Amino acid sequence: MSIKSFFVKIKKNVLFLNYSIKHMGERKKIEFDRFVFIGIYLLLSVAVNQWVNIAKYHNEVGIRGIIWFCDLTAILLGIGMILKNKSLVTISLVTAVPAQLPWIFDFFLEAAGNGMGRTAGIWGWGPEVFWATVNLHSLLIPLSFYGVYKLGFDEKGFKYALLYGAFVLFLSYLISPIKSNFNCVFYSCDGEDPGSGYLKYFLINSLLFWEIIFAFSFLAFKFFFKAIRKRGGVESF
Repeated sequence: MSIKSFFVKIKKNVLFLNYSIKHMGERKKIEFDRFVFIGIYLLLSVAVNQWVNIAKYHNEVGIRGIIWFCDLTAILLGIGMILKNKSLVTISLVTAVPAQLPWIFDFFLEAAGNGMGRTAGIWGWGPEVFWATVNLHSLLIPLSFYGVYKLGFDEKGFKYALLYGAFVLFLSYLISPIKSNFNCVFYSCDGEDPGSGYLKYFLINSLLFWEIIFAFSFLAFKFFFKAIRKRGGVESF
């Protein structure tokens, strides 16, 4: 689908609703398009998350903070929902689940007072940042799962998932200041800056590691949704 078609589709769903008139003079029938609603809500959540972080801290990275995996993947998922594109939704799911799990685990550990440190900051950055961050990050996995459940799993999307993962990591390595360490491409998000060895860490501990993880994630979800489909559990839209 072209960019023009994408904006035409948004225009047709102004205020998240599709309006149709059966006969002249009759009352308008309102149909709620939940996929468009979810897509636009995701895009707005990314915008709010970025605006709150930039406005509150005037940080040096500015809009480059959108390179964080969860922001980019929320954008990808939002577009996939609006277009009802199962390839984009599948990529979002198989990459979001493994990428987010360490952060989710640490979030609850921090809430219990025994975290590893990667989510420690959001507890002290103020309510605006906290709720904007929690809102965005809590949506990604359940909504991508919902999208794949409804639209179907793209079994041909393996290479696209790997390409997307590599794109995000390479972009992070090229754009991120070392101390910002977007997507943990220079050193572990739980560790300290070693001061050197960034390229080796990126190629082995970041790029290679995550490409293997994304590959396994794709195959696992492929098997999972194939099993559901055989049981007649996936709805076709």
